[in-house]
Amino acid sequence: MGKLIFFDLGDGDVTAEEVRWAVEAVRGNKSLLGIPTTMPETNAIAPFRHDGSIPNCAFYDHNDHKAVHVALWNYDLINGNQYGRTCDGDVDVFRTNTIPASEHSATIAMSLYQRVGPLQRRYGWMVQSYWDPFSWTCSTCQLTATQSFWKRWG
Repeated sequence: MGKLIFFDLGDGDVTAEEVRWAVEAVRGNKSLLGIPTTMPETNAIAPFRHDGSIPNCAFYDHNDHKAVHVALWNYDLINGNQYGRTCDGDVDVFRTNTIPASEHSATIAMSLYQRVGPLQRRYGWMVQSYWDPFSWTCSTCQLTATQSFWKRWG
């Protein structure tokens, strides 16, 4: 299916050059990391980022997200497609996808006071209690079932 590699490059001060280095480090050390050299490279996806330049879009301009966007936009890093999560009003939108309501609900699921959905478990530290499912239904929200992406390279 694939392999997930994490780098701790800091929080809030990551640069596009560090992102480029990390991707190249993985690509150059596949065997050492247990990645078959025959495994195809298909996609690299940058997380949501918006600097306020597009009307009616949630603002989120975290420096680390910006670094990944800049790296994937400016450098041809993999033998595949490079996407960045953006606003639906972005002139560079290449595709927009919506996950099914059942998947969306499972992603943010709560059971009484316990976080059970993957988003709640992995990113629940970002909020005091949990994400409200109703905040996920608007097209201008940062975390929503319908998401748009720009595409470069590939």
